[in-house]
Amino acid sequence: MNTNYILNYSFYRSNLESLFEYFSNDEINEIFFISLREAINVTFKNKTISIKNFLILFTQNTIKTVKYLYKTIKEEKFGSFKKIFLDVKDVTINRIKKMEILWKKMPFSEKKEALIDFLIISFSTLIVGGGFDMEGGVPDLDLKTGIGNHRNLFTHTILLGFSLELALRFIGNILINLEKKGIEPESEFLSKVLSFVKDKHEKAIQGMWLGLFFHYLKDANLFSNKVKPYVGLKGFSMKTHKNLFASNAILSVIFAINSDKNKNFLEDKH
Repeated sequence: MNTNYILNYSFYRSNLESLFEYFSNDEINEIFFISLREAINVTFKNKTISIKNFLILFTQNTIKTVKYLYKTIKEEKFGSFKKIFLDVKDVTINRIKKMEILWKKMPFSEKKEALIDFLIISFSTLIVGGGFDMEGGVPDLDLKTGIGNHRNLFTHTILLGFSLELALRFIGNILINLEKKGIEPESEFLSKVLSFVKDKHEKAIQGMWLGLFFHYLKDANLFSNKVKPYVGLKGFSMKTHKNLFASNAILSVIFAINSDKNKNFLEDKH
């Protein structure tokens, strides 16, 4: 690989533009519209499945928890709190041990893949959310348009997440559709970068939703009586604004957690 091209922006731009020289305008439009349609389809199916899975899991766990608490309190009476604490401790320790055993048995190639996925999710979370203090990030880019637009209903709700996911899936689908037509960049380095984006954009999406979760949760300012309210929502109490921030945070983490489970389902359906 010629490393002289690694930092050559104009080379990569011309290389990317050359990918589309093989197509007519109609073919380019077709690739873009197919990619956009696929992105919209998968995004909304993904979110529907996420909410459905969460509600099922929440209902099942709530029923199990209520039954467990009823049985424990009935049998242990005043000793029930100690019993609950010890049971939670045992379950936590057992799960950690199982994860440790699973990690040790995992082949090196799978460990490497898991670490790469973890790094992608972590970087995406920090970039979108706004670093370790969750200040700034993508939601607070609304400050660029003026302080009066800060915390509006687009940048500080899941609408932003939908838009970012659509954009990431759109880019990924364009690369997939170009690959199906046998079109690849001349640069080996750029080819590897595009292949990485194509294969790992799901993890970036997962990290993006986690970043929004942490950012919105911090903006909810749950442990204070006051919160900077949403722009354009007048006449509502501080509690309503807090609940709206918190609700968007909860939805964001639901979408993040269920991302991988949905991927297999959607691929099977496709």
